[in-house]
Amino acid sequence: MCIQGPTAKSLLETHPANIYVFLFATIIFGFAFGAPYTNFSQSPLLNIIGFITGSLSLVSLVSIIVPHWFAYTIFILWVFGSSFIIYRHAIEIKEKYNCFLQKSKKICEKINKWWKGQILPY
Repeated sequence: MCIQGPTAKSLLETHPANIYVFLFATIIFGFAFGAPYTNFSQSPLLNIIGFITGSLSLVSLVSIIVPHWFAYTIFILWVFGSSFIIYRHAIEIKEKYNCFLQKSKKICEKINKWWKGQILPY
């Protein structure tokens, strides 16, 4: 894909940061989108990661075709919007993390007791 004009340069030459951000965000979005179809359960963290990286991918592509001042405005709005979404779901994510932490702690305690010979392994 080339830009029309006197110097036909590729988008990677004219907008390298935007293209790399787009590629990185799209790869992360693909992992977040594909994870629920594997053995992992649907989690709010994957939804948030998918939404943020998908919107970042879109914003980085849109910023290529609009004027620079408008692209900066879009990125600033994206940062504020993403921060709001993360803040809004922070309590839910923290609760899931604490639940996972408690389950891991119980498993480690059982392994420790078994290792010291306090309980039988079966």
